[in-house]
This record gives sequence, C-alpha cells and structure tokens, in this order.
Amino acid sequence: MTPDDLTRRLFLLDGSSLAYRAYFALPETIATRDGFPTNAIYGLSQMFLKIVTEYSPCAVVVAWDAREKTFRHEEYEEYKAQRPHMPDLLSIQWDRLPELVEAFGFVNLVKGGYEADDLLGTLAVAARERGVQAAVVTGDRDSLQLVDDDIVVVATGRGITDVKVYTPARVVERFGVEPGQIPDFIGLKGDSSDNIPGVPGIGEKTAAALLQQFGSLEAIYERLDEVASDKRRALLAEHEQTARLSKRLATMVRDVPLEEDLGAIVDRCDYRVPVADVEDLFRRYEFTSLVRRLKETVVASPVSGGGAVAATPGGSGGAATPGGSGGSASAAGGVPAPAASASLPALVVERGAGALAAVLEQREAAFAAVPAGDGGEWAAAVFAGGDAVVAARVLADEWPALWRLVAHVMAHDVKALPGFAGAPRGAAYDTAVAAYLLTPDRAEKDRALATLARLDEAGPLFDGPADE
Repeated sequence: MTPDDLTRRLFLLDGSSLAYRAYFALPETIATRDGFPTNAIYGLSQMFLKIVTEYSPCAVVVAWDAREKTFRHEEYEEYKAQRPHMPDLLSIQWDRLPELVEAFGFVNLVKGGYEADDLLGTLAVAARERGVQAAVVTGDRDSLQLVDDDIVVVATGRGITDVKVYTPARVVERFGVEPGQIPDFIGLKGDSSDNIPGVPGIGEKTAAALLQQFGSLEAIYERLDEVASDKRRALLAEHEQTARLSKRLATMVRDVPLEEDLGAIVDRCDYRVPVADVEDLFRRYEFTSLVRRLKETVVASPVSGGGAVAATPGGSGGAATPGGSGGSASAAGGVPAPAASASLPALVVERGAGALAAVLEQREAAFAAVPAGDGGEWAAAVFAGGDAVVAARVLADEWPALWRLVAHVMAHDVKALPGFAGAPRGAAYDTAVAAYLLTPDRAEKDRALATLARLDEAGPLFDGPADE
C-alpha cells in the first residue's frame, strides 16, 4: 500500500475538530421542519459518507475532546483560553453527534483529562505496532507529528470535503521540518489557534531554519552560542522556558491509559456500512439528499464476508452549458455536460439554501438561478449527477455562504447574481469570453458552449475529450 492509497486503512477521526468545521462550513438555516438545527450533523454526515464510499476503511474510530480541562490546562492556564464558547446552535446538536457515529457503525472514544489528538496518537501507534496502516483525519496541524511510512494525516481545509493528505515528504515540503520535529517547530513559532505562545519574533521560516541547523529545540539551547543572529539569540535566551513549555503543550500523548481494548479496536478490520441504521437516522433528520446519495453510492456486494461496500455512482458529474443568451447558469468546477439519457432527473425541492450548499460542498456541480418574486429571493437548483436535481429558495443573505463553497466557476451570466462580486474566488473561466476568443468571426448565437465543444461544419475548435 502506498502512502497516497487511503483504502482499507484504520481511519481515526478527530470528532471535535470535524464537528466545528462542519458547523461553520454550512449555513445555520439547515434545520428540520420543527426547527431543530442540523447543519453540524449534516456536514459530519457528508464527511462520513465520503470516507466510507471513497476509501472503504477497514475500521473507523471517532475521538472526542473531554469536556473537562486537560493536563495541558493545568500546566498552562491560558491554553486555548482565547477560543469563544461553543455556539448555541452547535451546543444543541453536540450530544446528537455520538449517535451519528454509532449509526455509521464507528467507535466513539473519549477520555477525561485528554484531548482527541492524544487518543488518535495512541491508537495510531498501536495500529502501527500491529502492522495496520492508519489515516488520521483532523483539522489540527499538531497531528502532523504522527506522520510516518504507516500513518498519514488527512488534513481538512476549506469547507468540509476539501482535504490534503500529508506524508513525511509533504510535511517537509510544506513546513521545512520532519514530522517528528513538529512539536519543536510549534515550540519555537507558537500556535495561535491553541494559544501556545512560542518565542516572540520567531516565525515559520526562522523556526524551520533553526531546526534544519540544530535538529531539535533542546539542541538549540545546548548550542545557543552557535545561533548567528545576536537578536535571535537574545530572544531565544529570554524566552527559553516559554519555548520548552510550548513544545510540551504541542506534544501529543501516545500512551493514553484507555479502558477499551486497543487490540480489539485496531484489529477489527471488518467494517461494513450499516445501511438501514444510517438511512433511519438520515430520515429522522430529514436529510433527503443524503438518503439518495447513500442509496446511489453504497450497494450490496458479494465480497468476502458480505455486507455493504462502496460503489461508484452512475453519472457522477454534471454541468449546465452556459454561454449564449438567456438564463443564469454556471458550472461549479466545470464538469463536462452529461450525455443524454432516456429519462430526465427528478426535481427535489428542499427547504432553504442549506441543501444547495451541501451539494456544492460535496462535489462539482451545475448551478442555475432565476429571480423569484420582488423581495430579493431567488429560485436556484444544483445538479451533481445522479437521478435528481436539488432546488431551493435562496434568500438575499444566503448567497455569500453559497459562493464560499464554490472552488472555482466556469461562468458568464452568473456574474450578475447577488453577492458574486464579493465571492472569495471569482470566475476562473468565462465561457462567453472564451467562446469569442476561439471564434470571433461567429455570431453570438453560434458561440454556445455545447456547439463549440463538438464537431460541426467548421471542424473541431479544440482537441480533447469533447472531440472523441
């Protein structure tokens, strides 16, 4: 198994980190008909579906931060002190999250006095000792210290499905230090997200350079007189105790005393999706689109041991054909238009823009919108392949949340939609401009993207899949 191959690994998830990311990535308007907020539950469900369908894990463990203070708080009162209290809408959902974990057939794990990172580190080391490769999924970069030939860190980025897989080489490429030097690295530069102070005036580049020269924080102080810069040497000397404290705070515990049988947890490489339990929970929270995705991607298969396994859905992409006149349409991600089929996809109307956001976050999709009334409301729809188009009403204040989830846009008319000018990423590819550059001699009506992408009387306009 190569480091980039994530299939059949033991997946170790930082539930606390992922739940926060899910909550802030999706609109707070996602809720059941009776008003119970579900955006964090929905987002975490998407993450779980992605893991089981794309990676076929041999087992999954979800670790949670203990509610009480940890040994790190006892050593440094200001540890994570800058973080705001949990938002009320997330707090309401928090106790429901372990139930979601259980519905998927994963293992919940929490230990008083320790953070989720420590539990993940303990399990990852136990797995390695048993010859089981692990993937640690978290938004906390401290976990990069675990990376080696058998353990990768799947770091969550923008939104809830954007991830980067860290191998030893990629840690060095990104930070300039080896995975085992990450605690030293943080000891020097600090970590504002955890309120770890570090040494004032020492940033990432300087910290990496010092560790490349000396190897560790301890070695730096043993050979402090070899630090070339007088100013830097003085800073290090003045803040030595803070640097050593910061390294201790950033160092993960890898031998947490757990009541659970580590061997049993690590060795249970027989995971199958309990489809009925997952579907029951999705229906309870009114996750109509997730029920559909569950049925599209998880099917019964006569593999060893039976059970449900991941399968690639038919029609896994789709895009509108923007360009020309009329309608506001764009392809978020620019997927080729699907081939014509015998039956059109069904139209599924959802409550609120949250359902649209969830589809845009999950995969590349076609997107279209039209004004609906005089109150600034719009009717919008997304299509990401499969057998359904998801539609919903979009209020004026919901547009920014939608645009934040679009990685890039193939578009023209979409530029006139509300809030697009303030989107973090503008249109990466303007279909109307591209059509003009390709065929300036053609009339505008003949520059539709669908026409330009295929053979016609003028011959092919560009080489590639569209001409095959």
